[in-house]
Amino acid sequence: MTQADQGGHGYPRPLLQREAWTSLNGPWEFALDRDGVWTLPAQVEWNRTIEVPFAPETERSGVHDTGFHLACWYRRRFTFPVGGGPNRVLLHFGAVDHSAVVWVDNRRVGSHEGGYTPFSFDITDACKPGLEHEVVVWAVDDPHDLEKPRGKQDWELEPHIIWYPRTSGIWQTVWLEEVPPTRIARLRFTPSLKRWEIALYAGIDGPVTEGLRLRACLTTVHGTIADDTYAVLGGDLHRRITLSDPGVDDSRNALLWSPASPTLIDVTLELQDATGRVLDRVRSYTALREVSVQGDRVLLNGRVVLLRFVLDQGYWPGTGLTPPDDDAVRRDVELARAMGFNGVRKHQKVEDPRYLHWADRLGLLVWEEMPSAYRFTARSVRRLTREWEEVILRDYSHPCIMAWVPFNESWGVPNLPNSAAERHYVQALYHLTKTLDPTRPVVGNDGWESVATDLIGVHDYDADPARIARRYYTTEVRVRLFQHERPGGRRLTLTEPSKVEHPIVLSEFGGIALERGETWGYSTVHGPDDLRERYTELLHVVQGLELLAGFCYTQFADTYQEANGLLDVERRPKFPLEAIAGATLGVREPRPGGSTQVPASPDGRAMMPDAPPFPALFGRAATVTAAAPGRVNLIGDHTDYNGGYVLPTILPQEARVELALRPDRRIEAWSTEEPEARPRGFELGDATPPGGWLDYVHGVTRALEAGGMVLGGADLRVSTEIPPGAGLASSAALEVALLRAFRAAFALALDDLALALLAHRAEVEFVGVPVGVMDQMAASLGRVGSALFVDTRTLAFEWVPLPGDLLLLLIHSGIRHRNASGGYRARREECREACHLLGVSALRDLEGATDLPARLRTLPAPLDRRVRHVLNENQRVLAAVSALRRGDLAALGELFHASHESLRREFEVSIPETDLLVELARTECTVFGARLTGGGFGGSVVMAATGDTAPVALRIAREYHRQAGRTPTILLPPLPAQDLGARLHTEEAYRR
Repeated sequence: MTQADQGGHGYPRPLLQREAWTSLNGPWEFALDRDGVWTLPAQVEWNRTIEVPFAPETERSGVHDTGFHLACWYRRRFTFPVGGGPNRVLLHFGAVDHSAVVWVDNRRVGSHEGGYTPFSFDITDACKPGLEHEVVVWAVDDPHDLEKPRGKQDWELEPHIIWYPRTSGIWQTVWLEEVPPTRIARLRFTPSLKRWEIALYAGIDGPVTEGLRLRACLTTVHGTIADDTYAVLGGDLHRRITLSDPGVDDSRNALLWSPASPTLIDVTLELQDATGRVLDRVRSYTALREVSVQGDRVLLNGRVVLLRFVLDQGYWPGTGLTPPDDDAVRRDVELARAMGFNGVRKHQKVEDPRYLHWADRLGLLVWEEMPSAYRFTARSVRRLTREWEEVILRDYSHPCIMAWVPFNESWGVPNLPNSAAERHYVQALYHLTKTLDPTRPVVGNDGWESVATDLIGVHDYDADPARIARRYYTTEVRVRLFQHERPGGRRLTLTEPSKVEHPIVLSEFGGIALERGETWGYSTVHGPDDLRERYTELLHVVQGLELLAGFCYTQFADTYQEANGLLDVERRPKFPLEAIAGATLGVREPRPGGSTQVPASPDGRAMMPDAPPFPALFGRAATVTAAAPGRVNLIGDHTDYNGGYVLPTILPQEARVELALRPDRRIEAWSTEEPEARPRGFELGDATPPGGWLDYVHGVTRALEAGGMVLGGADLRVSTEIPPGAGLASSAALEVALLRAFRAAFALALDDLALALLAHRAEVEFVGVPVGVMDQMAASLGRVGSALFVDTRTLAFEWVPLPGDLLLLLIHSGIRHRNASGGYRARREECREACHLLGVSALRDLEGATDLPARLRTLPAPLDRRVRHVLNENQRVLAAVSALRRGDLAALGELFHASHESLRREFEVSIPETDLLVELARTECTVFGARLTGGGFGGSVVMAATGDTAPVALRIAREYHRQAGRTPTILLPPLPAQDLGARLHTEEAYRR
């Protein structure tokens, strides 16, 4: 499937995907009709070009007209196979603000009203015979109309206070799809943890013939969990898919979706006729997760969850409401998570489905909020109600959505306390929402004046943390809060205070802006240090408020004149990302002279070695900084190039790349690998490797250009704290960091998986090192606090949280491991020879073979041992994933020991030094497992332990140095001196 169009916009309907789609994004003919005088395509004076899907008010559209206009017109010619067959052609619009009329080949095909929801037309019969067709769109959007849902779109000429530039016309993807006459047109999934099942609704369009059947196949990375076929007896199909319930919570948790473990279930649906012929095939996904309210707390999957949310307006610089590309969408989700939040409140915007897709996949809860109208009239009620229904139907099946919010701060119902009609309206939409989706909480009117709700949302921008603490410090203040407090100048509830028992969420607070020119915020500070101090103090107070079930800080990023984001408009953090995350998570920073244990930073960042700064090397400042972590493979060595499973986790040590653009096509680079040398480089397109560490930079640029990416010249400063030759993927970290830097500098449309595959191609094809894909996937996709479980055959992956009491020790033996030559390459060749002799493409193909023992006896030694290791190691990886999910550290330790013995005896890649480290680890009572990690023939040993690991690591290192006569490096836990160097001969060095 084509995952993105040429502009980098991803598949526009992620919950119902077909293999082929044709994007109509790109240049369209365009005309503004300021006074709305044209009503037919023949009247239009086409005089401009616009870049769809960007609104004409944005810079990226090429029009950038922010004045008032009543309507705009679009025209585009396209080619698509129409006619001569049974299939139908559908024309889809992601969103057009506010109403649209569409013609195809001068025939009107339909209209739609509502600026935030998708619509489609069957244009087959409208297309005239021929190779080229024409589509015309008339979009009407009265800038002064306050009776329509418009959200933050300003009705004044210039944006003021908290309102932003208008969005008119096409602002989401336009696309074509060829479909069969009888097809799957609508899907809805409803999970139930109580019954351990997933309810499936499928809407069928077209003729329903006798014998029509629907096959539903549900899979995870572990395999198929359901494969059922149902008779289709009408246009709609409702079925409950009951899953095999493991019964035990630890086993159940492996299949549940949450921000900590966003496990998705892939769904393939086939519509078959009576003979079994497939008429239509679509792909989707769902998840097992449940959101509920119990007393004054919010539950996720039956467990209390503290909502740590950030308010997100959903605007981007230069493109407005439309994301610039899919990579920007994913980056926003990643940044919200990296700042320590487990959810976002999408404010006054129905977000692009691609955002929800990435929130589903990466693990981020979402409050979905209806953009407000600002007048209360019969027409306003009809408009908003109709569009709100469409919103719920569109997004019902996204696992990330945890709550619906039809109203915000009484916008559109301005007389709510005194108007029974307005109160009935809010109550009606609350109950309508609960009718359409009884599975999620509904916040009837967020902020104040609640009349029907499952949660009480409070907006309180008091800048004094002490007053915030007094107002919400205990559950005993509930009645006083509802009777007497007016955080926004309004009563929080219009119902009897003593009867309100709902969870209370501080759903807007903070809003601290950096003072800079003509900007706006709820309060201001003078610099990044002041912002850091204020945010940390405020979040520390809010984290400790017993009354609250959660909070939502304002806001994610600066938006136009509103400068109260934690990130600036370009998504750069205003103070270090790890400090933001620490405050969000409630971690107090250490005081001067003291110390404290804090979680690793969300991006795994750590300090780099001392080296000349970028300006000293290149005479100017870097404009892009990117980093990627090293990895330690917990289990699963020599399986990745055999199509097997791996289970790495990332390290705090990382490689970092700083970049500044050059006007030519030359790459000049400096690295800590050659700290005394001057920068050296090569010309882009030069096929000759420059030699040494620079081969990796060269290989990355070759892989990018081979993939069709357009690069320019750049100066690079490369630094790393991952010891080379430690078996910890230092080269993969460098490749991924380079690719992240190039992606940012040249706006490359690469998601993190594509980036990992490019990094792998760079190393294998252009550097010439025969590695598997594990290292690059770990560096690109890894998360702090989780292991990355990867099926290297399918590239399916998921994050497995590490138990809180599991601590890792990592000691480098001091003997360098090399992938490019020697034993590692020989083992790959042996595996390849075994595959050839057994007639399989990869050793993974032998899994489950009933005649395996007999087939292995046909192999010459030592090939039979190599095969046994790979097959057994795959099973150990699966068992280790299960042990982590259960928190069974003893079982994990046994798997570590078994893996090392196999690497030593079956695969024969261990050496006496790494065996010694493993033996020394086994003498420590708090270490329950140890094994060689990486390719072997040197490298490092990883140990699983509990308790205080620093003295344990020092004892093992001291005894290793005494017996082996070599200098080890302790990498985990990070000690004040990473490399103890010549001090290793003194016992005192280990007692620091």
